[in-house]
Amino acid sequence: MPIGIAMSKRDGFQRSMVPLLDMLQTLPTFVYLIPLIFLFSVTESKLYGIAIILYAIVPVIRRRSRCMGREAGTCSRRPMPSA
Repeated sequence: MPIGIAMSKRDGFQRSMVPLLDMLQTLPTFVYLIPLIFLFSVTESKLYGIAIILYAIVPVIRRRSRCMGREAGTCSRRPMPSA
């Protein structure tokens, strides 16, 4: 979350983070496992957890940046659809 807030406040930081976030979101989850295996000596289940978190955090960062930034009017809460 702090990354998204910082992106909304500083244009230079946002310009540098967008390519990194694009890369993280484009790569498959198992690609994150390769550097994690070499950098950390953790169990396989923890590696999968870390890789999934890295993959899933990107949309959260993007949404926080968009809602706190210039496009704040586009992020209103929508009512839940009724069943």
